[in-house]
Amino acid sequence: MDAREYFPEPPLVTITRTKNIRDLIFRAQVPKILRRGGLRNTRPPGFFKCGKRQNCALCLHSQNATSYTCPVTGRTANITQHISCQIAGVYLVLCKEDSGLCARLKPTYVGICGEGESSSFTHRLGGHLGTATQTCQENTVKPVGRHFRLPGHDPHRDLIMLPIEIVSPRDPFLLRARERFNIWKFETEKRMGVHDIEHGLNLDPGQV
Repeated sequence: MDAREYFPEPPLVTITRTKNIRDLIFRAQVPKILRRGGLRNTRPPGFFKCGKRQNCALCLHSQNATSYTCPVTGRTANITQHISCQIAGVYLVLCKEDSGLCARLKPTYVGICGEGESSSFTHRLGGHLGTATQTCQENTVKPVGRHFRLPGHDPHRDLIMLPIEIVSPRDPFLLRARERFNIWKFETEKRMGVHDIEHGLNLDPGQV
């Protein structure tokens, strides 16, 4: 068969230059700077008060921190994310009463926020303060509220909240899993009644 039957038009000859040293060393384009991601990565890990509002409840009941060491287990939680007041996730509630059993046992509660009305650490703190201070909740059996109603306690002075981890509120299963992990890690499950002082403040769900 004659090639002209399947190549009616003459072939077009092209020449491609091979890569030289410059092509191998330098990129043809400079990559774009992702400013938003770059700035996010430069923020230091830890919890930091927002300081934006004078009436921010969490700023009044927290301290800037990069880690927390459990006085019972000796385990340290390094805060690896940049956390502020208006984010959701896992937090600790600490009792800073400096006398009696609390000074020795360091009562601690592990909680989560992001579900329902507790959309941020600040909102969740408001709920805890309500159980500890509102007259209509004076008979509460919720562990945080009950503890800070014990004699010698002042929730406005002694209640400290420390966010330690960001978890997306769109994943309730992960929220609960991280809560259980930190309850185990810091041994905060309460074994005695709500009127007894011990390190753990987390009631078993069946007790509530």
